[in-house]
This record gives sequence, structure tokens and C-alpha cells, in this order.
Amino acid sequence: MENKDRKTGQAEAALLASKERYERMANTVPVMLYDSLLDPDGISRFLYVAPGPCRALLELDPEALLEDMGLIWRLVHPDDVDRFQQADLIANRTGKEFSEEVRIITPSGRMKWLLVNSKPNPTVAGEPAVWSGFLQDITVRKQAEEKLRETEQRLRLIIENSTSLFYMHSPDQVLTYVSPQSREFFDCEPHEAMVRWTELVTDHPQNRGGVEATQRAIDTGKRQPPYQLECVGKKGRKIWVEVNETPIVEDGRTVAIAGTLTDITERKVAEKEKEQYFKFFQASRDLMCIADPKGCFLKTNPAFSATLGYTEEELNAKPIIDFIHPDDRQATLDEIIRQQQTGSTDNFENRYICKDGSEKWLSWRADFDQEEGIAFASARDITGKKQAEEALRESEERMALALQAGNMGLFDLNVQTGEAVVNSGYALMLGYDPVAFHETNARWIERLHPEDREPVARAYQAYTKGDIPDYRVEFRLKTKDGGWKWILAL
Repeated sequence: MENKDRKTGQAEAALLASKERYERMANTVPVMLYDSLLDPDGISRFLYVAPGPCRALLELDPEALLEDMGLIWRLVHPDDVDRFQQADLIANRTGKEFSEEVRIITPSGRMKWLLVNSKPNPTVAGEPAVWSGFLQDITVRKQAEEKLRETEQRLRLIIENSTSLFYMHSPDQVLTYVSPQSREFFDCEPHEAMVRWTELVTDHPQNRGGVEATQRAIDTGKRQPPYQLECVGKKGRKIWVEVNETPIVEDGRTVAIAGTLTDITERKVAEKEKEQYFKFFQASRDLMCIADPKGCFLKTNPAFSATLGYTEEELNAKPIIDFIHPDDRQATLDEIIRQQQTGSTDNFENRYICKDGSEKWLSWRADFDQEEGIAFASARDITGKKQAEEALRESEERMALALQAGNMGLFDLNVQTGEAVVNSGYALMLGYDPVAFHETNARWIERLHPEDREPVARAYQAYTKGDIPDYRVEFRLKTKDGGWKWILAL
């Protein structure tokens, strides 16, 4: 009998120790273990809750929760109540595992995300099932997921609103992702661009280098420098793009290429125009330059050096005014000021001193960019024209002296209008003031002697018809004082 009592006591002690070990384990794991029962009358109640986690997780007294399961229901976030209750009813009705994520608001006002999981234990037919489960705090995970969603959303907005096109393609060159910018780049929807990317480029010789660069990235797993491609869309429209891409490497093997395309068509056009302008700038026979507002050359073309004899370095080393003839410097300074105020110069002429000491006349046209503060100018060498003008002036002066000395007059008759231009000798020969004298064909005929009118007319008609090689006729003209003077007209 004593032996039996001793064994019973040992069994009870072992059971107590086992319960204590279970209690310690239940209080140390980061979840709240529980058992619950659904009574035949449909009322759920807890049979057991781990005390420590109950206080830490739910901020509830475990004894109170055992008395009233409604305490935990009252913590459920209002927006989750209906969904959570519906899932609970289905699990109780079907007897299948229950697993739901739900938000609670603790008595202190903190919001937490919980994972609630339970399973029914095997039971005797007709008896209510005991459900064993756990509550786990997943707030940190849910916050991380929310941040990830926000990050993904921001990234999606960046990609979809970027001016660049984003893409990925496999090592065999097949595009697996194309951002919505395909509509602007290739005139097609993203899914229509899911082809070998080499099908979207032209046969431009420069494209060969891009194809080789991508293949090197695939073969080596190393990022290659950016390169340019000429692409063609579904409608045949061509554009230039800059490609920036990087290989995605897993286990030492390139599994994909990710990159962006930036439309540089306008830049390429501008570069082409700049190149053409530079060639024009270099080849132009006119002098062309760029100057700052202080009056110094920034850039001159070869025609400058060819015309003036200075190197470009010599021209850039001194103020412009130092190259100008002393007699023209003030006028040039005044024109620079006017140009900066009005924005342009048209046909301004001045003289430059060449490196060999000679002088060159230049005629200038310029535009002043007030935003950038620089002038773009071109000049034409008009030295030959100036010399010809000077020679003509001197010739006219000599002729005037000769005519005056020989008592001769000059006339130029416009046969359509009847107006005539005469020199001072012509007017003085007839006794008129050269300033007030005005000659016309009609007035000339009035002054012509009546007996000479018919012979003069015959000579004029014969000359205009080509019957005689030269116009030579003598006639009498009435002078201002009423006398007659014989005139030889040639």
C-alpha cells in the first residue's frame, strides 16, 4: 500500500514538473499559446492562455481573458472585425485550420498586427473539439511590407514618369521587360516591344559597337561604358538613344541585362549642326569671330589670320581696339556700346592694322547675345572696294578740272523720263546758276534754235537705229541772256 502511494506521489510530482516546464516554455516563446473550446451552445472560451505573452502582446490580464474571450474580440481593429469573424465561423463549421492576419488596438492605444493560427485537436465523436493555437506579433513584418510597397510604388512612379525607357533582356537578347515609354520611343505598347532588342536598331555602322558592348557585359558580367544606338520604331521612325546598362549576375553567371535608354535625337541633331557650323566657320572666306563685352576676341576663324596676318593666339592676346587704326578707334568704341544696347551692328566700317603694317578696310555685321554677354560677328574685306572708290573719286576730280578748264559740260539723259543730270560746267556754259539749274529734254528743245531742230532730230534717230556709229552734232542753244551759243555734242 505504501509502495503504491509512493508511486502515485512520484507520478503527481512528475506531472507537476512537466506542467511547470511547459509553463516556462510557453512564457518564453515570442508567441501567445492558447487552447480554446466552442461550447455546444456556440460560445467560445479560452481553456488556457500563456500568461507572459498575454500581458506583453495583448496588454490583458490572463485570468480575465480566461473568464471573458470577448476581451480579445474588443481589441480587433474595426475595419478587420467582419472579415475576422467570418473566417472564425468558417473554421469552426468546417473544422479546418484557422489562419488569419488581423490588426488590434491594445488598451494603451498601440496598433499591432497579429497572426492568429489554430487547429482542432482529435476528439471523441459528439464531444466539442479543443483548438490549440498561437498569436504572433507580425507588426514589424507588416511595416516592412508596407515600406516595400511604398518603395515599389515610388519606383513605379519614377519609372512610368521618367523621360528614359527602362528595360531588361535575357542573355539571348530577348526583352523581358519594357517600361511604358516604349510608346514614345518605339511607337508601340510595351508588350509589342518584347522582341530581340537587335530588331529595334537600324543598320547604322555605329550600332555594331553597341551590340559588341552588350555581348561583353553578358560574357564578363561587368558593366560597360554607355554607348549610343540608332533605333527604329514600329512605324519606321528613327531616333538616337544613349544606352546605360548593367549585367545581373547570379552564381557567377549573367542571367539578365538591365538598363535605360535616353532619347538624344535632339542632341545628335544639335551636335551635327554644331559640326556643320564649325566647318562653315573654318572654311568661310569672311572673317568670323566671337568676342566678349570687354572687347576681346574669344574665337577667330582662319580667314582672320589669313587677312590680317596674326595667329589666333596673337589676336586673342590683346584687346580688339589695339588692332584698329587710330583714326577709327573712337568710332569703333562707340559702335560697340551701341551694339550692346541695340543687339546688332550692320555694315559698320573700320580699318585694321595688319601684322605687316598695312591697312585693311573691314565691313562688319554682328549680333550681341545679351543673356550670354558675347557678340557673334562677321566681317568682309572691302579694301579693294575702298581703293576703287578712292580711285574713282580722284578720277572724277581730275575730269571735273579738265572739263572746267576746257569750258565743257556733261549731261546724262534718261530717255524714259526726259530728266537730265548735268554738271556745273553745262549750266555755266549757258549762263545759269548751277545750283538752281534743272535740265529736262523738253526745256532743252525749247532752247534749241528752230533751224537746228530737224537736223538734230535726224542725227539722234540715225544714232539710236545704229545707222551711224557715233552721235556727233552741232547746234545752237539760247543762253540765259537771250543770245545764241554754238554747241558741239558728242
